[in-house]
Amino acid sequence: MTNPKTSQGMTLLEIVVAMAIIGILAAVVFPSFLAQLTKTRRSDAKISLSELTQLQENFYATGNVYTTSFSALLGLSSGQTGKYGFEIQSGNLLKSKEGHYQISFPTTDLSENAANNNLIKRFTLRAEPDTTGKQADDTDCKAFEIDATGAKTAEDATGNESEACW
Repeated sequence: MTNPKTSQGMTLLEIVVAMAIIGILAAVVFPSFLAQLTKTRRSDAKISLSELTQLQENFYATGNVYTTSFSALLGLSSGQTGKYGFEIQSGNLLKSKEGHYQISFPTTDLSENAANNNLIKRFTLRAEPDTTGKQADDTDCKAFEIDATGAKTAEDATGNESEACW
């Protein structure tokens, strides 16, 4: 009696075909994965802006004015991270909760506060990607803004309004 030949492994051709299939799948899936990560990181800006808007409303409830001072709003000094998870970087520049964005008051609010000791009747908050961070290459949603009325806007890298960001 002869023993039937049993398979001891894979042939080189089978390995090459399997590697080609894996390569094709990776080429299709990896860019989608990176795009999803970018979209997920945008939530850092949206959540941070929404929470800061709520803190501004709380500030307004106590004094009938808003502030353009993150130190006054959060009770922090430069370089500190407080109970809300924000870090004041320098002056009126705030790092978002996960650190992907820098939040500031646009210059129109800052020029208005110069005469009013950082106290204003309206505000706008702006979040832009940290230039050295993972979101720096996000061209579809380059900046997010929210104002005292709750109006939300976003811009792409060319400065045009982007509807799909919020």
